[in-house]
Amino acid sequence: MTPQRTNDFKSVIWRFQTYRDKFQPGHPQEGPVDRIIHVDMTNDPITNYKIIVQNIGSEIGLTMPSDTELETALKHAQTHEVTFRKEVKSGKKSSPRYIGLRIINDIQPILGEIFKKDDHTLSSGKQLFESIQKRWPNHHHVTLAHLKDPSSSDLIPSFLQRIQASSSHELEFDFAVNELLWNERIMALRVHGIPSDMVTEGKEYHITVGTLNDDVKAFESNQLIKDADAGNKNIHRISLENINLKGLLAEFY
Repeated sequence: MTPQRTNDFKSVIWRFQTYRDKFQPGHPQEGPVDRIIHVDMTNDPITNYKIIVQNIGSEIGLTMPSDTELETALKHAQTHEVTFRKEVKSGKKSSPRYIGLRIINDIQPILGEIFKKDDHTLSSGKQLFESIQKRWPNHHHVTLAHLKDPSSSDLIPSFLQRIQASSSHELEFDFAVNELLWNERIMALRVHGIPSDMVTEGKEYHITVGTLNDDVKAFESNQLIKDADAGNKNIHRISLENINLKGLLAEFY
């Protein structure tokens, strides 16, 4: 939250609950997290405050304050005024870089089952998949409209209107993947079955599974799909029986 710009806090909380990345114990990016304190957003502030203080206090060996001391400290925090060196102006809200379907399913075990098969045609894919798993993305998505793509950028306003006017369950859509493709640098899943009013006619859609390393950019998957369709023999591809997935229409900045 930004100081002096909290009038829209309810939408901020809704967006956090809807689009947040789930905590994944054991994931390399979660390494700095060594303890979680569970609180319920429906609790009153003093209840959650006590839960947090009790958990932190037990970690560092402090005696739990009395209820009176806790309430006094909370009131002081709530009434304390902070002096800012520079007033924060409202400014113009930035536009999203792209609109897409944020994948709700966990595709890692799905792909893991594919690469468990004893098939020599999968050997190069297994090596790439192992590299990707070490840097597994926090989320996967299907790009529907991109600000820098003239063929789809004009769809962004209508998508934004749809997102703002709908509840979260109304923004969930079913689709499927039917092909896995990769080269020595990047891996992707070909997507089909997205509702017709959300796609550009003649455009191919995909999910970028991951890249070999940080030097390889995710947008290379666009060329991967084009090269595969052009018959490039350096592209490995296997057909999949329709794997049904679900995605949440969302903004990406």
